[in-house]
Amino acid sequence: MADSPRPRASSAAPPVASSASQAHAVNARGLSSLSDSQLLSLEAWQGDAELVGRRTGGLQEAADDLALLRGVLDVGYDTKDTSSEPLDTERQPSTTDEAADDGTRRRSQRQRSQTSYATDGGADSDEQEVRRHKGRVGRPILYRGDPEAPHLSDGERRKIKRRIANRESARRVREKKQETSEHLQTEMDELRTYVTAMEDHVEETDQKHAQSLSHLQDVEARLCVAEANTSRLQAENAGLRAMLVPQPLTVGCEAPRLNIPMSGEPLEPLGMGRAAAQAAFK
Repeated sequence: MADSPRPRASSAAPPVASSASQAHAVNARGLSSLSDSQLLSLEAWQGDAELVGRRTGGLQEAADDLALLRGVLDVGYDTKDTSSEPLDTERQPSTTDEAADDGTRRRSQRQRSQTSYATDGGADSDEQEVRRHKGRVGRPILYRGDPEAPHLSDGERRKIKRRIANRESARRVREKKQETSEHLQTEMDELRTYVTAMEDHVEETDQKHAQSLSHLQDVEARLCVAEANTSRLQAENAGLRAMLVPQPLTVGCEAPRLNIPMSGEPLEPLGMGRAAAQAAFK
């Protein structure tokens, strides 16, 4: 019995669609005509094909999940509609048909969400607001609308009210920040004026200090000259004193002898005549 050509193993991952068609063709011909080695190779090849299918299906499912999430964030899709069908993230499709069905289902859900949002009366301003909020964290619910609108759910009303309150709080914070900034700017201007005045005062004080130092140096120079003159005059005075010779001075006079009688008679008064005085000196 001639051996049929053995399938050649390839390191690269074969396409999923071609591997599935080849597997169906081999099953159609039957396995009775294959040898043991060919059966082992075929089983290994089928295992590789299933592994590649799982990986490809998992990547496709992840891509579909990401696309669906982007559609929900972009158009404001209500996740409550799909909450009844939880996604099993651990389940992996075994074949490409299941992966394709899953991807088709997700794309149809995304299209339905886009269609429902378009039929709900979304205005151009809403679309611009959605595009402006695209890429941000969280669902882009419009907080400029009426939170009591009848077509909104309770969750959307709460979110709109919360965002309106947050916007008002942010406005108050910005107003307070602006007031604080203006107050600080006023204080800064006053401090700058005070610093300028102090700098002028310091400059004037430095000039007066320099003038005082110059005057002090002039006074010290005059003091040195006066001390030198004093020393010179003291030396000259000492020399002059040494040149002087002291001489004794004799001053004498002879007083006339007075013959005053020592009698017990009383003296005449000073008013006596001249003759009496002359007679007394004889």
